[in-house]
Amino acid sequence: MDAELGETEPEQDFVDVNEQDLISEYGDWGEYAKYPRSDWAYEVKNNDTSAGYWHWVANRIMNDGR
Repeated sequence: MDAELGETEPEQDFVDVNEQDLISEYGDWGEYAKYPRSDWAYEVKNNDTSAGYWHWVANRIMNDGR
């Protein structure tokens, strides 16, 4: 945007979450509804990720927003 015209870019919401926060909230064997373990397992099976489930979820949340 053109700063000379006084226009500003809208602020983007940044979601900061880590796997330990998720484990504390949902438990080691819990599941985050928006990102089911079956989706993660599919990505693992297809070598699309090597991350653990909660690390994968945290990355998804930060990329997609909660």
